[in-house]
Amino acid sequence: MIYGEVNNFLSTNPSFEQRVWNGIMYNQKLQRITNHKWKSDAAKSVTANMLKAYQGQWLVGIIMPDVELTNNKDERGIRKVIPHRKLLGGHRTKQGSYDFAVIESHRQTWRLRNESSYNKMVGYLMNCNVKSAS
Repeated sequence: MIYGEVNNFLSTNPSFEQRVWNGIMYNQKLQRITNHKWKSDAAKSVTANMLKAYQGQWLVGIIMPDVELTNNKDERGIRKVIPHRKLLGGHRTKQGSYDFAVIESHRQTWRLRNESSYNKMVGYLMNCNVKSAS
């Protein structure tokens, strides 16, 4: 509902002033949805856990043209590494999972910036203080 309206609005290439005013209007609509007295437990859960928790972040893309309304591009990037993780048997420890997430996040950022992930990683590892395993 709001997503479609916002997409239609953004397709008109609005000025910054129009973006700010419409951002306020769409934020008010979102607040009305989150403040509605929902009867369904599922609806209550979504509004309490997702909409209210990230209320200031949902519509950032209206005012900032470089920010997408969805995280689909990021999801597609993450989806590519899932088969490798499964092939390797997943992560054996919380630390291993954390390390993988950090490294993969950096790799994808470098790829989006058209930088060599190999050279960046080597440079990072040469300049960081890594604790040796005892």
